[in-house]
Amino acid sequence: PTPYTLHPKPGTRIVSGGEDSHVKIWDTKTGAEIFILRGHSEQVKSVAWSPEGKLIVSGSDDHLVKIWNTETGAEVCTLKELREHPIAFSPDGKRVVGTQGHGHVTEGRKAMATCDVETGEMVYNSEGSADVSSVAFSSDGKRVVSGAKNKLVKIWN
Repeated sequence: PTPYTLHPKPGTRIVSGGEDSHVKIWDTKTGAEIFILRGHSEQVKSVAWSPEGKLIVSGSDDHLVKIWNTETGAEVCTLKELREHPIAFSPDGKRVVGTQGHGHVTEGRKAMATCDVETGEMVYNSEGSADVSSVAFSSDGKRVVSGAKNKLVKIWN
C-alpha cells in the first residue's frame, strides 16, 4: 500500500511515498505534483507532516529517515538512527519518534527513539515492543504511544 497523509491545513496538499523511492507532494485541488523529493533508494513506507506543515518526515526500506522542507523541496537532514516506519512528529514539530531495526529490539539497540529535528540529537526512549507498527505523541508532546503487532499498546514518558 502507498503511504499518504493530508496537510494539517485541510484541502491544500497531500504527501505520498511509494515503491519508486520518491516522496511526492500533491496539490489537492488540481491533482498536480508540486514536488518530487528524491533521496531515498528504496520504497518509501511512511510519511508524516509536521504540525505546521512546513516539514515532512519520510521513512524508507533503505533504512533512512529524511526530513524535507515543504516550501523548497530541499532535504533538511537524514536521520540514520531511526528506521523506515512507523514515524511521527511531536505536536510542536521539534521531535520525530521512530523505531530502529524494523521495530525489533536487535543487536542491543533500543527499539524506539526520538530525535531533535534541529540538532539531530537522539534520545533513546525504550526497548519498546517487538514489531512496533504504530507510534504517536500525546497531544502535549510529553508521552509516546506505541502499538505492536502482538496487540500490545504501551505509553512511554
